[in-house]
Amino acid sequence: MELLWMKGPRDGAALVLITFLGLAAGAHRRPVYIIAHMVNSITDFDEAMRRRANAIEADVTFSHDGTAVKFFHGIPCDCLRECTAEEEMGFFLEYVSKTTSIDGGQYADRLALLLLDLKVGDIDEQGKYWAGVDIALNLLLHLWEGVPSSRALNVLLSVPSVADQNVLQGAIDAISWANRAMLDKIGFDVSNNDDLDNIRNMYERLGIQRHRWQGDGITNCRSYLRRRSSDRLDRAIDNRDSNGPEHYVEKAYDRTVDLPTEIRRSLRRGVDGIITNKPERMAVIMQEDEFKDTLRPANVSDNPWIRFLGRIRVSKMNPDLSVLSLLINAFVKSVFPYGPCLAVETLFLSRTTSREDTGCKRC
Repeated sequence: MELLWMKGPRDGAALVLITFLGLAAGAHRRPVYIIAHMVNSITDFDEAMRRRANAIEADVTFSHDGTAVKFFHGIPCDCLRECTAEEEMGFFLEYVSKTTSIDGGQYADRLALLLLDLKVGDIDEQGKYWAGVDIALNLLLHLWEGVPSSRALNVLLSVPSVADQNVLQGAIDAISWANRAMLDKIGFDVSNNDDLDNIRNMYERLGIQRHRWQGDGITNCRSYLRRRSSDRLDRAIDNRDSNGPEHYVEKAYDRTVDLPTEIRRSLRRGVDGIITNKPERMAVIMQEDEFKDTLRPANVSDNPWIRFLGRIRVSKMNPDLSVLSLLINAFVKSVFPYGPCLAVETLFLSRTTSREDTGCKRC
């Protein structure tokens, strides 16, 4: 199946006709997702937004036949957290839609991403496919219904393992059939610690070549024990920044990080997001002198499905493209819902910059 997010061919040098519509303040700073952990009720959601999260992670539980039942985590969960909050699926999604995606909503333009942790490990293979179909239908009916595509919330579908690939296939098929344009609003993640090569191979089997996140980490009860030597996270970040055949990561994130020293360490690594029980703490840390000039909280104008092209990556481009790269990243993001897409025909892409990196849907 040819998917909307499939990668276009890389082009060599050509010309670019640039029309400036304005400059986006902070375009050189990496947009970072402050992901509030385990947000499984309306009360949890309101609390996460009050505590300055710009993204939330919620846990979806399923029946054995693959029906999405409710948002719920259960015991065990993170240290110093209440594990039993729950909410009916449609009610929760409709509340999120009403408060974030509709004009005049209480949290309008404040939530940039919804990460759904799909608890599908105990479902059989046929049930997994229908679990993907069912979660897609819930998104279409309760989160995106009546919302203009430009304001529809981006959703990251996270499965535990590559063994759960049928869940992703079911979601893709359902959205393709019902409203193909909404494929632009979903991304993909494998949350357990599967081998990175196996994850890349899974995406190849599914024909997915864009919209891929890769996380690494462990419960907050033990995360501080492995922060200093998280080789897997470093490899995910290296993969994100690579342009070779091994590349499959658009965004890399860490989980579950609560301590100030560990939040700072993750930010120094260059992550695009952190799942945390302390979103307000992370927001304050990002305002510190060490980070405020290179990082910023992601917003709804940022495209969560493309690699960040900023200062860090300029040195990897051809020398004569450095200025052009900075100009491209300075375009007004607020004008376009999919990131710094050029206002005019883009006739120039470096050999190290693919079309999806620009965020331009028409490229």
